Amino acid sequence: MSKLRIWLIIIALGAWTPSQALAQTLSVAVPRIQHLLTADNSGIYQQVMALALEGSGIALDQKFLPYRRALREFELGEVDCIYSFTGILQSRLGVDKVIYTYPLGTFRFYLFTEPGTAIMTSIPDTFGKTIGGIIGHDVYLKPFMEQGMVIDWVRTEAQLVEMLELGRLDAIVAALPDIQPFTNQLAYAADQPLLEDFDRLNCHNTEQNRTAIRTISEKLRRLHGQGRYEEVAGDYYLPFSHP
Repeated sequence: MSKLRIWLIIIALGAWTPSQALAQTLSVAVPRIQHLLTADNSGIYQQVMALALEGSGIALDQKFLPYRRALREFELGEVDCIYSFTGILQSRLGVDKVIYTYPLGTFRFYLFTEPGTAIMTSIPDTFGKTIGGIIGHDVYLKPFMEQGMVIDWVRTEAQLVEMLELGRLDAIVAALPDIQPFTNQLAYAADQPLLEDFDRLNCHNTEQNRTAIRTISEKLRRLHGQGRYEEVAGDYYLPFSHP
């Protein structure tokens, strides 16, 4: 090998940085989750993710989509990644087909009623009652529906609360932190969620995506440990621990 070629290789290596090695743009399906994922990319999870991506060489091309379409585009391989739905995607595609980051946050589904009325904590409590839920949440609530919970679907948490106050619903099945702004108008058993899980960024299991997931997860873990999650989320932050 000539001396000139050796010097060119040395110069190239000197200019190389880890972030350049990871330079990657991930296409991401973004389902609407109140306050957490928004069309203008200002949602809490999107803000936390932006902090995690700083200096990583990784960028996100985010597509804001309805729940079912977001899931469909990921399942068809039309996007690299999707926010949320980790367990659902693993059950549909296989646990070895989906990889995911350190949690962006946690969510908990509860049955909410009006203050002064009986608190509901289980599926049998809903039998014979009119229960309201958010369109798209059926992907999470299907097991409860299979046990006999009947749900009327609406588009927003604000609509649910209004219908409850008007007497058109006996209870609401909804998630925290999504419905957090309305909790002072609702009664629920904080220590008895129907369902609790983590929200993450999930990607198809490829070598390139595995590298990106590791990089993002390391930064997310540090941000969580530094209290940055709570700083960004404010009143919407739900404490959680994760190894």
